[in-house]
Amino acid sequence: MSGVVALRVDDLHVVFKTPAGIVQAVNGVSFTLEAGRTLGIVGESGCGKSVTALSMLRLIEPPGTITRGKVRLNGHNLLDLGNEQLRRVRGAEMAMVFQDPMTSLNPVLTIGKQVSEVISSHLNLSRMETRDKTLALLTKVGLPNPGKIYNRLPFQLSGGQRQRVMIAMALALKPRVLIADEPTTALDVTVQAQILAELNRLKREFNTAIVLITHDLGIVAGMADEVAVMYAGSIVEQASAVDIFENPGHPYTCALLYSIPRLGGADKLKPVPGQPPDPLELPGHCAFAPRCPGAGKQCRQKKPRLEPISTGHMVACHHPVARQAQRAILI
Repeated sequence: MSGVVALRVDDLHVVFKTPAGIVQAVNGVSFTLEAGRTLGIVGESGCGKSVTALSMLRLIEPPGTITRGKVRLNGHNLLDLGNEQLRRVRGAEMAMVFQDPMTSLNPVLTIGKQVSEVISSHLNLSRMETRDKTLALLTKVGLPNPGKIYNRLPFQLSGGQRQRVMIAMALALKPRVLIADEPTTALDVTVQAQILAELNRLKREFNTAIVLITHDLGIVAGMADEVAVMYAGSIVEQASAVDIFENPGHPYTCALLYSIPRLGGADKLKPVPGQPPDPLELPGHCAFAPRCPGAGKQCRQKKPRLEPISTGHMVACHHPVARQAQRAILI
């Protein structure tokens, strides 16, 4: 990578203290993201994707605690900022689109009021200027009849329209970094395509860096420049999107790729065997070893480090192998 770094996350750890014990939700996540690029973070439900996203904006609430790490934006570690400094960063420098717009929007306030509040809380504009900017944003994200949308309540909008409103709010102040957490959940495929195209267009227009949280590898293939694969709270593989799909090095990544349907349906689906480890009792060795057909003695004794296997391609595996060999193992 040679562009301007927009976001750098170093050794992020998050735990949740529960009556049953301490849940290790995120364990040492690190990555760097350039302006105008998209990082896709993928993995099974419960692997730590959304907790990582929320942690970057300090939105983790008790019993969750960020125990270690740095989230650097504009040279500042967001985890060290006071509440007032953090308030100025949220929305203006880093914003987030949540996966369920119906629960993220206030049900008793009009769309215009909610988008206007984002603008007026950071910019010193008149009421008319704020309204004009709000209408321009609603138009920019492709909402029809923005004047009518402005006066409607969230329940009067479709799921796709509500998600576009969330994108408008997130991009109101042209943040350097946009976190999109499952932005197309529960939307039909046509609306999904429209939302993703909108994110791509806005990324190009504003040079915004996007962190895309998803479990859908199809979305990753169409959107991401780089991909981080998470398993049991850790990144197990990180590379360009091309490398992830053409030359995956971790058996979990390969298992994910071979568990999705393909055009033509010539191959039978190959589900990932077994279950993820209990986050209350993460092992000291490779967490994927019990589910990996190629696991050896070393895999059950020592946790692998995330290390390069080629330029820009990092894998946390004692025995990273080519896709063809992985396919032979998984069949």
